[in-house]
Amino acid sequence: MIENILKFVGGSAVLFAVIAWFVKTLVTHFLSRDIEKLKSALALEVQKTNDKIQKETQINILEHQIRFNKLHERVADVIAEAYAKLYNISKNLNLLIRTDRAVDDPDRKISYKQLNESLNDLKEYYPPRRIYFSKSISIQMDLFIHELEKTIPKFLFMFNEEEYRKLGGAAYFLAEAQNAQKKVGELLINLEINFRETLGAS
Repeated sequence: MIENILKFVGGSAVLFAVIAWFVKTLVTHFLSRDIEKLKSALALEVQKTNDKIQKETQINILEHQIRFNKLHERVADVIAEAYAKLYNISKNLNLLIRTDRAVDDPDRKISYKQLNESLNDLKEYYPPRRIYFSKSISIQMDLFIHELEKTIPKFLFMFNEEEYRKLGGAAYFLAEAQNAQKKVGELLINLEINFRETLGAS
């Protein structure tokens, strides 16, 4: 009887060990499958998140480039327009001071009016757009406008023969015009350099 009990307990223990091993193997197998599924799902989620972040970063970079390019384009347009306005001042100065004209030549008065208009055009255009220019060009432009505002009224004396002679005649007005032309020329050169730098050209 003890022998039977021992056989029964021993057999049960072996059976229990086999069942425990089988359950353990089964649980391990299912757990490892679940872990693999979890790893795959996690890897997929990480990849999706990385793709999303990368896409958003690329969109942000592209938006920044577009804004930067538009600003560059705007700066280039403003510089080009200011250049054209300065060029008109230079052209009108040359027409006003032409030495082949008589003092009372009606075309000289037209040139004076056009010079005044071209300065006023620059004065209207430049101040609200000052921010588009480099600091050195802004200072140079401010000084030029201020000096030309003082110089242009002097040219009115060209139309009064007595004042014209008192001031020294053509030589006086030519010197004033050449001084203004020199400053216009320097500004035009600096604007051209600034324009080319803005476009990335040399």
